[in-house]
Amino acid sequence: MPQGTVEDNIERLQNAHLWDLVAANKIHQVKQSDVDELFSILDAGNKGYITASELMTLQYVENLKLTEKDLAEILADADRDGSGNVEPEEFFDAVTSGTLAFNMVKDAFGKREKPVPKTQVERAQLLEWMKQEHEASTALASLPVTVFILLCFVFFISMHTWIYGSYSIHQSFKKSNPSLQTDWVHKIVDISTLNEWTTNTWIPTYFRQDAVYDRTPGRLMNHNQMIAGSRLMKQYRESGPCTLSEQLTYLFDPLAGECYSQGAEQKRETVTLPYQFQQSVIQEVFYNMTLIPWVDANVEIIEYQTLFLNANMNLMTFEILRFTHGADGTIGVSTHYETWMADAYPNPVYLVPDILLLLTFLRLTYANLKEISTAAAAGFDGIADYVDGRVIVEWMTILYGLFVLLFWTYVYNQIQFVLPASVDAFPKPELDQEVVANSGYLTLQQVQAFIGLGELREKTDACFDVAIDICYAHSNFRLVLLINCMVLVLKFFQSFKANPRLDIIVQTMQNCFVDVVHFFIVFGAIFACYGFSGHFMYGATGKNWSTTAGALWERWTSSVGMGTHDALPGAVQVLSYGWSLSYDFIVSSLVLQMLVGLVFAAYYKVKGKAGDAVTIVQQVRKALATARLTRSFVSLQTIIVAMEDDDYPAHPGQIVTSTSLMRAFEVENMTWQNASYLIGRTAAWVEHNMENPSLDLDDSIRMLGQAKNTALQCLDAVETTQKGALELSGSSAGAAALGQNMAGAAVNHDDEEETKPTAELVLASLDNLIIIMEASRKEQKDSAEYLKNTVRRERTTAESRDKALKQELEEFKTRLNRANRCIDGLGQIFQDMQFGSLAGIPERMEQQIMLSFGSRLTLASSNAKPGDLLRLEQRVCDTLRKIHEISSEGESVADARQMLWNIQFSLNRLHKRLNN
Repeated sequence: MPQGTVEDNIERLQNAHLWDLVAANKIHQVKQSDVDELFSILDAGNKGYITASELMTLQYVENLKLTEKDLAEILADADRDGSGNVEPEEFFDAVTSGTLAFNMVKDAFGKREKPVPKTQVERAQLLEWMKQEHEASTALASLPVTVFILLCFVFFISMHTWIYGSYSIHQSFKKSNPSLQTDWVHKIVDISTLNEWTTNTWIPTYFRQDAVYDRTPGRLMNHNQMIAGSRLMKQYRESGPCTLSEQLTYLFDPLAGECYSQGAEQKRETVTLPYQFQQSVIQEVFYNMTLIPWVDANVEIIEYQTLFLNANMNLMTFEILRFTHGADGTIGVSTHYETWMADAYPNPVYLVPDILLLLTFLRLTYANLKEISTAAAAGFDGIADYVDGRVIVEWMTILYGLFVLLFWTYVYNQIQFVLPASVDAFPKPELDQEVVANSGYLTLQQVQAFIGLGELREKTDACFDVAIDICYAHSNFRLVLLINCMVLVLKFFQSFKANPRLDIIVQTMQNCFVDVVHFFIVFGAIFACYGFSGHFMYGATGKNWSTTAGALWERWTSSVGMGTHDALPGAVQVLSYGWSLSYDFIVSSLVLQMLVGLVFAAYYKVKGKAGDAVTIVQQVRKALATARLTRSFVSLQTIIVAMEDDDYPAHPGQIVTSTSLMRAFEVENMTWQNASYLIGRTAAWVEHNMENPSLDLDDSIRMLGQAKNTALQCLDAVETTQKGALELSGSSAGAAALGQNMAGAAVNHDDEEETKPTAELVLASLDNLIIIMEASRKEQKDSAEYLKNTVRRERTTAESRDKALKQELEEFKTRLNRANRCIDGLGQIFQDMQFGSLAGIPERMEQQIMLSFGSRLTLASSNAKPGDLLRLEQRVCDTLRKIHEISSEGESVADARQMLWNIQFSLNRLHKRLNN
């Protein structure tokens, strides 16, 4: 429809009956004729339909209760086929049963969403959006940084620990060394079997000294070179009084009444066995040790230590064969290997991950220190507002990453400098050359020709002490790397909050955390009962069930085998089978499935709330576009800290507009585009997060109740009318005659139809007549009552108004007299004063105050307390107000007398009219 035609028919559009029904929320009373009336105005070409643009011209109609959004919803409901044309029937259905009708119902229940202003927001809303935006942008920026740190750490670990190389060399020791085969563990059960195994197996293996196969002194398994031989170390405690009663003590030891290993201090003793010694000399040394005996019942731990170098793999391996002497007299056997790179930086490429990690952590430290300095500018409150979960995780990542690098520096120093220095102090080259020159290994006398046995022992011990320090430090370094990976997991979770799709997993874990904790309380109680009962049932026959911790672990990791059941007595076997089956049903099949159900319930809840969230690719593109747009804007962190300053907030007003925000941050050079961007984004965020009220079950019940009440009232009215009509028809002959005439006029002209009974026609006519008469009588009665009440109310109002006016006139006369006397006094007081000199004082004072106290930096540098400044500001405001009052009164004193005479004259005239 042409724009000119619409403007000519604006008045007709405003007076359309349809809008009256819409404004009164009476959509259910809209008829097809109302729609046709509207179409007759809009459809100037009599096309039979209106276009979308013609329908949207209704937004120009004044006092229309429909918004642009309502018109868009009507168009969407009417134009289902997307043709862009709306027919009268489609428009009728859209208005009476579409979104508009539903919104009217929501209006009736007070659940219609409120429009959000686009040009202003609340201060709390702006702060909340800026915090979320800052957190999301920071998390999104930290996600690639976190991935980069993880890759660098993987590169770092593979370069400096070489886990696969360590595994390979450990397996070669176990497979190639006959003394470390599986059966050797079962041969050592006590001290005598340990001495026998050492003499017959360990010494011949490690000190084989075969001239054909071992041409290099100290070479083991072709590729592994001993550094200084082997060292035997024991840890023991002295015998002491038993903790038992005296009677039991002397039953155990009738001679001294003591028990083994009761001393408070654990002592250490070592014996070094250089590989340059002849095997016979080593056998003799060990034989003399067994005669002492060097290993007795007081010894708790014995270790056979050997340090190897594999130059082909650039690896050094420290081997420990540990024998633990238990309180039951048996010896437990275990092996431990720790392998590290002999040269940590064989080429410059190995420095790359170290440099990348160091630069990354320094860059993160600089960025976070800038944020801390910005927050510290607002004092303690700023720092308190700055510290949150994100900041804690960020600093954990930085500090622990730097700690990893420092720890590696210590390990590297031990490997690269301390250990080589201790090895160089040991006369290894001289002794090896002597072995080669003599074509045989050395005796004690030959070794003493180069170095004293005491000095040799000291230097060998020093070398092994450094090696064992490196062994434990390198082992702890791998644990440090493991913890660092867990810290990176926290940082990943923090970074995942940047994207709604990634945040679904994090939110799922947070939402189900409380339920999972309560679940594990129940599960832990049930599982502990089953684990302890298994310990009591199988502990006497099974090693893994013999301790409480072992029983819990065995119950969790495996099921009970048939052999374990068969080892029990017959009656106990039935209980054992029932115990095992009930655990599989209650714990494995029932309780653990509940845990899965809890997690999935939380997941579907979070997933449904997230809806169709943006992907990480879409968010990255949007973030890059936002970064280009806001490149010159004031940072969100600066604005947040300044607005949250409790002492001097940058924008204390609760309503924020683009103008007020720009003025609040003039010092930071905020532009109009910056302020408008913040207000617009906040308004869009508020509108997006606004809960869309929906009708619930209670509202549905209320609607049904109202409909039922209305229907019952209609039925009561019909029954009452019918009863009155029957009474009237039975007592009035004139009404019967009128019914006969009306019945005769209503005879159907079709000869094939049967005529209706006269009684029914009479009753129908009487019903219509009674309804018309009752409606007229009720309308007249209501009109008369309304007029009577209106006249009575107007009379009362006029009397009260006349009385109040007279009282106000009397009071006004009194006040005028007082004002006249005051003005006379003021005229004498201000007769000699120059009011022109006071005109510029308020502006100059205000300018000086703003120059002195207009910035937060000036306030901070003045060392003034907030309370002193507030009191000073109040006194200045009072002074300014008084000056304004004096100036205004002085300027108007010349005209005050004339004005009062005019007022007095007017009041006299008004009083005369009222009296007349």
